[in-house]
Amino acid sequence: MDEREQQRKARHRLAMICHAEEVTGNVAATCRYYGISRPCFYKWLRRYEEFGEEGLRDGSSAPLNSPRATKPEVVSKIIYLRQHYHFGPQKKGRKHSGRSPGDDHGARWWFIPTGAASFGARS
Repeated sequence: MDEREQQRKARHRLAMICHAEEVTGNVAATCRYYGISRPCFYKWLRRYEEFGEEGLRDGSSAPLNSPRATKPEVVSKIIYLRQHYHFGPQKKGRKHSGRSPGDDHGARWWFIPTGAASFGARS
């Protein structure tokens, strides 16, 4: 989402809060008017009171941790192999994990998130 869209949403949420305080004085009526739930309204009100207008912007939806992510030491070994050796994903997977030649499940996918997925080109 770009900056303009973020600002538009923040202004809209601020308008909801101002509408409840100044126009109706009634949170339930404001929520019906804007088509939102009361818990959603109170969430935005709490964020506005705590952080000001910056609190009305959308935050990141990325998880704080990813338990199934590849471990950083494994990623660094893969990147090292990619930079210093020139062989395909199956052999890299075996070299890294000591697996048998036929057991190369998923070795290619370890390289894609790091930007080192250009298997055809030699660096």
